[in-house]
Formats: sequence, structure tokens, C-alpha cells
Amino acid sequence: MGSIVPYMSENRGTTADTFDRAVAAALRAAIGERFMSQAEVARKAEIAPRTLARYFMGTSPIPVAKLVAITDAIGVSAGSILDAAKVIANRPENHRGR
Repeated sequence: MGSIVPYMSENRGTTADTFDRAVAAALRAAIGERFMSQAEVARKAEIAPRTLARYFMGTSPIPVAKLVAITDAIGVSAGSILDAAKVIANRPENHRGR
């Protein structure tokens, strides 16, 4: 089973950076829907708040183990976040100028 990012890059023109930002957007939406703060998620996921902030800004890629810890803390599946990120990453506005 291959990585989701190479699949998207080959088939949709989505870069890894675009997908990282899309994952971050999906995570932000999930915590917003649950009225959670990033500090609460950081505490529950046992991740430094500054590190979590970089993940949520999309400036640092999220290791899989950390993604699972974050989604467990939020109360969503990692798969649902990745599915939402695919939709976000494939929006036309994320492919202008390429």
C-alpha cells in the first residue's frame, strides 16, 4: 500500500505542501466543530502546544503517529481527516497557476 501523497501528486497535481495544509485545515475544522481549543488538543494528545500549532498551520508535516494521537484527542478518525483533506486539496483554488 503506497502513500496517499504520491497518489495525489501523480493523479491530481497535488503537492505534499498542499496536502499538509489541507490536513491542517481539516483538523482545524474538526476542533472548531467540537468547540475545542488547540491547547486542549495538545494536552490530550501529549504534544507540545508549539508543535501542534505548527501542524495546525500546515507548516510542519504531521507524522502518522502524531496524527493518530491528535485525532484520538479530538474524537475523530484519522481516515475521516484524510478524506476531508483530499477534498480540500483537490479544490480548484489549490491548483491555480500550475
